[in-house]
Amino acid sequence: ISSNANTSKRVLLNLIKNKEWAEAEQVLSWCDQGYQQQLQDEECMFTQCDSSGQIPLHIAIWKKAPDSLILQLIHACEKSVTYKTHNKSTPLHFATFYVASYTIVKTLIRKYPLALEQVNDYGVTPRTHDIRKLDKKTQELLSNNAPYTSSYWMELFIKESYEKANSQRCCMKQKEMQLQKLQHSWDEMKMELQNCKASNSLLQSRIRTLEDQQEEREVLQWKLESLSSSLERSLAESVKIGVDDDVTLMNHNTNSMHPTNCDTSEEQDYIDVVLSDGTKKLEKRVAYLEEKLSEALSLLERGILNNNTATKKDTVVENGWVVTTNDDMI
Repeated sequence: ISSNANTSKRVLLNLIKNKEWAEAEQVLSWCDQGYQQQLQDEECMFTQCDSSGQIPLHIAIWKKAPDSLILQLIHACEKSVTYKTHNKSTPLHFATFYVASYTIVKTLIRKYPLALEQVNDYGVTPRTHDIRKLDKKTQELLSNNAPYTSSYWMELFIKESYEKANSQRCCMKQKEMQLQKLQHSWDEMKMELQNCKASNSLLQSRIRTLEDQQEEREVLQWKLESLSSSLERSLAESVKIGVDDDVTLMNHNTNSMHPTNCDTSEEQDYIDVVLSDGTKKLEKRVAYLEEKLSEALSLLERGILNNNTATKKDTVVENGWVVTTNDDMI
């Protein structure tokens, strides 16, 4: 098909005039497959007329095209059955004059029953043509005898039009229902997407909170480890100092004894008493340091649970020992 608009509109007309039925049916198949955009205004193509006012449907009947092609032309553009030539002849005039088949005549009548009474410039209607060449069944269709009166065809036409319109309304309702379902599904998907976005935002916020808490725990863990190391060193130094003091005191007491006045048994008993007293003092000091360590750990745990609590410093002085606590070091 040529890309030129005027040429493309006349393609079907020229193919039918030249009796190129296969090519014409190919053009019509493109219309059936939804490729009208390639034909550039297919309605004008179906109603494009020649110099005598004949459209493709007139010419197809005149050239005795296959019934399948004629029916395709009718169904592709139903209003073509109403078109008249310059002498006011309808496609039904052509069908009766050029001896069309029973199927074609009946289809033309059912699509446009008013054509039965239409008079052309020669003063004839499809009924008044010489229809003796037509088969008997077709002649009955064109007779004005019962049941094929003009009113019969009009009633049939109205009934079929009503059924067609009703079918179209039902189809439209079904499409509207489908559209409503799709709209409802779309709204649900949008709501679900919004919920997912909100959930994602909450999740991201929670993740950031957990990351911040993890960082705080790592910092507090490092402080706890530093505190533990510091307390262990302090404990070790205190134990060492206490032992040294007790040993010095024991040596002093031993030297102050008069060995000439005490026998070996008494000396040993005295040493045991001194060592026992030193051990008890050492145990008390260790217990005291452990108590302080426990207090420090408790303070640290409270700091972990209450990260926003203001820094608090305390200084405790007991028995010559000084313990200072804050959120950095104890």
